[in-house]
Amino acid sequence: MFNLNFIPINTLFLIAFISFSSLAEEFETIENYVAIGLESNVALRQKQRDYQNSLLALKIARGKFLPTVSIESRHSRGGGGRTFEVPTGDLLNPVHATLNQLMDLNPVTTTPGGFPAQPRFSTAIENDIFRVIRKEDHESKLTFGFPLYNPAIYHDVQSKRKSARSQYSNLQTFKEQLKYDIKIACYNFVKTGLLNKLVSDSIGLVQENYEMSMELVKFGRATEETIFRAKSEISKVELEATEAKFRHERAKNYLNFLVNRTLNSSVLLELKLPNFVDPKDIPQIAPDESVSNRRWEITSLTNRISALDHSIRVFKSRFKPDLSGQFEVGYEGENSNYFKDDEFWRATMFLKWNIFRGNRDKHEIKRLELTRLNLKDELNELSKHIELEYLEILTALKVHSHRIRSFEMQLESSRQTLDVIREKYQHGRVTQIEFLEARSDFSNAGVNLIISQYDYTAQYADLERIALVNHTNID
Repeated sequence: MFNLNFIPINTLFLIAFISFSSLAEEFETIENYVAIGLESNVALRQKQRDYQNSLLALKIARGKFLPTVSIESRHSRGGGGRTFEVPTGDLLNPVHATLNQLMDLNPVTTTPGGFPAQPRFSTAIENDIFRVIRKEDHESKLTFGFPLYNPAIYHDVQSKRKSARSQYSNLQTFKEQLKYDIKIACYNFVKTGLLNKLVSDSIGLVQENYEMSMELVKFGRATEETIFRAKSEISKVELEATEAKFRHERAKNYLNFLVNRTLNSSVLLELKLPNFVDPKDIPQIAPDESVSNRRWEITSLTNRISALDHSIRVFKSRFKPDLSGQFEVGYEGENSNYFKDDEFWRATMFLKWNIFRGNRDKHEIKRLELTRLNLKDELNELSKHIELEYLEILTALKVHSHRIRSFEMQLESSRQTLDVIREKYQHGRVTQIEFLEARSDFSNAGVNLIISQYDYTAQYADLERIALVNHTNID
């Protein structure tokens, strides 16, 4: 607590009820800084990229439903390897020998043209030998592949969809937290600015008190300890002014950090007291509505649990058959020809049914089920914690509103008391200590009023974050 003993009554009274304003500058509002932060905050941009990545993962999963199309061409040259023999000679040579014998029984020597009428059949035909590896081989084809029955693809798409929704909820959660942090940073900047101004203005006043003490001692109306006490008050106020300036500078740097500006950039927030929101005017949650249903964190956890459910179904689907098809059309042969005789087509159907995979899928399902149970416990705990936070913040706002009214009454009472004590002090009917105590009470009442009003506004911002009172239902 500041020990502000020497601040003019009219100055403090003015600060407590109206704002300090500068006519030379155009001020920015807290809403402007919130908008700037949402546009430029580095951490928020990272969250937005995480959400974009989840959408891309969803598109990748959906692509598994579509057919695959590829063009393949192969040209090869080889040698060696296995061979197989076709007994062409073994079959034809005995037949040819028999035919030759038959022709020898009825020989016809010549034809009218002078040529042999009955040519001899060759009996030296060799067997044909074919190699498994062609010396030259060519194949060019267009291949279409497509799934016919694969339930794992559907559940994978649903899992990715729920994960994307969870990432979106995380993004909105971060936005709400960022709004709250920027508002609190703005409130702290204004509060520390007002207190810094109070302390700065008091330096000249304690110096004036020191000069007045010198005059009182000079005319014998006070003793020397009055001067020493006045010097001590000057040192205290100068130290408080240094600390207040440091706190104000730190509040400015943190606000610039949140909105991604240079830390030493000027902050053009008007140093004025916030608008007081009466607890009676705070929007209330409907009796049949749970405040936790408004929170993005709950939506995120719910979608994560749904994503896990579909991930479990993905592994369960691996116990079912997987049916897919493939159609190929193209050219093939020993030479790189693309003629009609080289055309071919082939339709293929593939069936895959995992019978045993070392219980890997079974153990993976159990692992995911344990994770799902943990998330459900986390969801229940978070719901109760949000409900508790909401009730506590409503109670705190009511209590703090009474504190503000109490400090307003204290400020008015201490002002009237100070007026009486100062008049008596000028006539020498009270001591300097009594006068300083009255001034200290009045100064502290003004400071307490400023701090309590800003603390109340910060608590109201916390209520907006907890219950999203300015938002519609997000389900």
